[in-house]
Amino acid sequence: SNVITELLDGAKAAGSSAKAVDLVQLAASFSLPDTTQIAERVLKDFTLTEEQRITLEDLTPRSGSNSNSDSSSSSDND
Repeated sequence: SNVITELLDGAKAAGSSAKAVDLVQLAASFSLPDTTQIAERVLKDFTLTEEQRITLEDLTPRSGSNSNSDSSSSSDND
């Protein structure tokens, strides 16, 4: 995903976390295999709002090793 990397770099240079989150959502909508990696990079490299963070975490299927708490895996607290 060279193109996605370039787009993320551009979003980071512009300081646009919203664009970065949009990119992850786009990747997820196309079921790209590296959606999780893209989301993890955005979580690490961008300053996100709580809402953006939740959106990204919802898009990334967790293997369990990365999650903060497994107790909320199937919660509908929205």
